[in-house]
Amino acid sequence: MTASDLFTHADYQAWLKQIKQRVHSASMKIALAANDELITLYYELGAQIVERESYAQWGSGFIDAFSKDLKDTFPDIGGFSSKNLRYCRAFFRFYCSPAIWQQAVAKLESIPWAGMDSELAALLTQIPWGHNILIFNKSADLQEAHFYLQQTLESGWSRNVLAMQLKSNLYARTGKTITSAIIGCSNRLDAYRSIRHGDLKS
Repeated sequence: MTASDLFTHADYQAWLKQIKQRVHSASMKIALAANDELITLYYELGAQIVERESYAQWGSGFIDAFSKDLKDTFPDIGGFSSKNLRYCRAFFRFYCSPAIWQQAVAKLESIPWAGMDSELAALLTQIPWGHNILIFNKSADLQEAHFYLQQTLESGWSRNVLAMQLKSNLYARTGKTITSAIIGCSNRLDAYRSIRHGDLKS
């Protein structure tokens, strides 16, 4: 059978379709895994910067010097500009409570998202860094950020659409009610689990 015959052969086309779907699925998983590692790295970089700035007397040019050293060492890897390192710092500050950030930094080597709610961390790693920057820069608190993270994932928002929704203050118009309802359901479920756990133990 020639190559031209294969192009019209039903069995071949069906098999080819399956292979294409498998490759697409694998490529999506690879992209998500890479994004997971990237967002985790940025959280850790932010934590390290916050920690060093708290006690090291390296002056106001610390981040610029740090940026240059990283870019010189990893010329083929992007994301180490001074501007982005400041975003990493803001990222950590926004999501990690100031009351526990010192303990969180100390645990990062063994617990990648120390100081962060695990459910929230899972959401953060599923969306691109550019989306994350918009959300933590424009959200007033974690509840609002959680709303936009969920909506981005559920609706598949592009960065431009997310920016538009943030600008229109979608959360203030609809999100507070939705988020409160979700939290209320979650609290009731936790209470039920607690009661059920008690029943099982007795």
